Amino acid sequence: MERCIAFIGDNAADCVKTNAFLNLPKEALIKLISSDFLCLEEEEVWRCALAWAKQRAGVTQPTAHWTEEERARVCHHLAPLMQHVRLLLIDSAVFAEEVEPTGAVPMELSLERYRRAALHAAPPPPDKRTQPRYSVHTPIITKINLTVIKLSD
Repeated sequence: MERCIAFIGDNAADCVKTNAFLNLPKEALIKLISSDFLCLEEEEVWRCALAWAKQRAGVTQPTAHWTEEERARVCHHLAPLMQHVRLLLIDSAVFAEEVEPTGAVPMELSLERYRRAALHAAPPPPDKRTQPRYSVHTPIITKINLTVIKLSD
């Protein structure tokens, strides 16, 4: 499973566009979007989670056209994913236009998101919700490099 997660993380932009991604089991999706090595911007992580939840809920309409029943079904599938999407890193415009209208974000988190954006507040370092993922453009020390470093010491 770790090799699959690593492959998808490295090739995320292509993998998330596939039907196979939309059919991942919930546990696999959570493992994937929890990874610091998923090479996607957080807005894209959100969009992937939403697409997965819509697929599971059988909803094809854009958010603005959802019935309350469709909204409830999508939110049911999004609920276990929400703590793994780093919502505090999502651009304010995207958050307001794409995330909030789903109704999937608890009010407290929405308020915290807007407060941090308005104050440009820096969160305490251990807050994973504000820790950016490693991207394709971020150099990453691999296990192999760490092994070489340990052997060299």
